[in-house]
Amino acid sequence: MKKIVLLIYLFVHCILSFSQYDSIYVTVDTNYATIWHTQVERNCGALYVMDIQITDYNILLVERDTGASMDCMCYFDLSVTIGLLHSGDYTVDIYSKDLGALDSTYWGSVVFTINNKIFREDSLEISQCQSDCYDIVPINNTGNSSGLYLKCYPNPGTNMINIKLSGTKEATIQITNLSGQVIFSRQLSTDNSQIDISKFPKGIYFISITSDDFLKTEKLIKL
Repeated sequence: MKKIVLLIYLFVHCILSFSQYDSIYVTVDTNYATIWHTQVERNCGALYVMDIQITDYNILLVERDTGASMDCMCYFDLSVTIGLLHSGDYTVDIYSKDLGALDSTYWGSVVFTINNKIFREDSLEISQCQSDCYDIVPINNTGNSSGLYLKCYPNPGTNMINIKLSGTKEATIQITNLSGQVIFSRQLSTDNSQIDISKFPKGIYFISITSDDFLKTEKLIKL
């Protein structure tokens, strides 16, 4: 009985653990195939270009990072749509190449089938999509031993945002865009401050606070 209970526990644990990892699959619509790589854990500043190479029925996909490194990690959903494809059974090999890396990382393979026949030669169309990053986690931060606290509001914001700090007398605030460019930086020494974001283009930014022994990063949405 104990062995059965243990096997059930291990099975459930494996299923729950597996659900936290990235997923690779393909959806097919007539002669178009969309290759999905979801829940990909990468650097917050990653910005991907999908390099596609097709040889007969073999597709090589390389997710090449062209962004900038930031002090946080998060998850992305990546996809690329290819068409028109001839009928047949295809195999996709997926790799990624991090910013500045010499070698690529292999993520896995997936197979799919195109059933519709095409009777003309059309130029290949490729479109790609990268979601906003989610579930942001600062790098090198396993706990807030300094008691530092950051509150940014209103978020989403339009004009002025309020920054409330506690647990420190001095900290540096930085705001970066999705490309990793620092568009605002200021040394703060008061508990409450305001930042004018009215001239920022609409979109998603990252606001980071750093002190001598702590780093915290949050997502900021400009409406």
